[in-house]
Amino acid sequence: GMYNDRMERAFVVDAVTEAIGQIEKLGEAAFPLLREPTGPFLAKDAYVFVLDMDGVALVHPAFPNLEGNSLLEVKDTQGKPLVREMLDRVTSGQYGWVDYMWPKPGENVSTQKSTYVSRARLGDGSVLVGCGVYLADAPREVPAERKMTAQELMTLVREAATLLEQQGEKAYPAFRQRGTPWLHDGTYIFVWAIDGTRVFHAGDPKGEGRNVSGLKDILGRPIGRMILDIAESPAGEGWLHYMYPLPGGIFPAWKSTFVKRVTYPSGKPYVVGCGIYNMQMDKAFIEDVVDRAARLVEERGKEAFPILRDKTGPFVFMDTYVFVQSEDGTELVNPALPALEGRNLMDLKDLEGKEVIREQHDIAMRDGRAWFEMSWYAPGTNEPARKLTYVRKVQSGGETFLVGSGIYMR
Repeated sequence: GMYNDRMERAFVVDAVTEAIGQIEKLGEAAFPLLREPTGPFLAKDAYVFVLDMDGVALVHPAFPNLEGNSLLEVKDTQGKPLVREMLDRVTSGQYGWVDYMWPKPGENVSTQKSTYVSRARLGDGSVLVGCGVYLADAPREVPAERKMTAQELMTLVREAATLLEQQGEKAYPAFRQRGTPWLHDGTYIFVWAIDGTRVFHAGDPKGEGRNVSGLKDILGRPIGRMILDIAESPAGEGWLHYMYPLPGGIFPAWKSTFVKRVTYPSGKPYVVGCGIYNMQMDKAFIEDVVDRAARLVEERGKEAFPILRDKTGPFVFMDTYVFVQSEDGTELVNPALPALEGRNLMDLKDLEGKEVIREQHDIAMRDGRAWFEMSWYAPGTNEPARKLTYVRKVQSGGETFLVGSGIYMR
């Protein structure tokens, strides 16, 4: 097969057509088939969804929490009522394409997404069946305003921590002042006690006093536990990434949050943080996740591998994952491509013929850690892209491992 614009359109149309056949044959009994992760209706970032003619989601494999909810008022990042347009398209013409702007994972600007929609008979009525894809060379949105970078957010949280260490609770009024760096647009400071009690939340004061240690995102990622684990770690600070509904809506987006442990003048420990939706992927995220994975492998050796593979854990997010290789270049952990595990990749070359695995092993074994550049296909495209990989040498129980993760520089 070939990855190109034409084949992606063909896959989307074929997937919707096949799904319609299953629905018209089996009725609602076809819905579990559409949700099956290893089935024919999910590939790369594409999936088949089903809405009733009022816009209520019946099947949504990417975000099961949306099922049963009306998506009629969902708009794209430019205010386009995309679900209403999809329903109009199938009502007037039975089938067709709808284009709208939506951010890809790990990007802070939107890219045009093209969704093919059609109608299927279900019982005495009809349902909308659709599937969307980011096509090659799809136009990207020009951001209306500059968004905070990872480094800027880290600085903001660290400055908040310094203020809390000096003033404790007396710093809270400053954090509640709108139009300041602490509280503007969707940016706000929050503080948790070490037991998970939300003691301060500038964005939602009504939620203060609640214990949220068991909080999870829509993918089942344990947000509360992740925050507390970071606070209790030797570094005492770090990043977590999760999917959470945008303010005032039900549709989730990736949110990146930086948290830091802080000690008040009273001697009590807390954790302070701040998060941003659809933050641009940053090298700081990669260094953070690799450093934490390296500490885990150093402490637990191969017992850490299932934790690194857990797609609801802190080591897999957006298009990012942590990999582990043995000293001889054998892939030991690869959540994105588990079929590679057990294979020796030492002779693998990138698109320019560079022996990337051999070179990154040589550098990491010599220097302990390093950034390494290669040319590879970006996820979901057939276009060469610049990829940076951060690797660390880790020793545990007499064995030597290479722990790393990468970022595509778009």
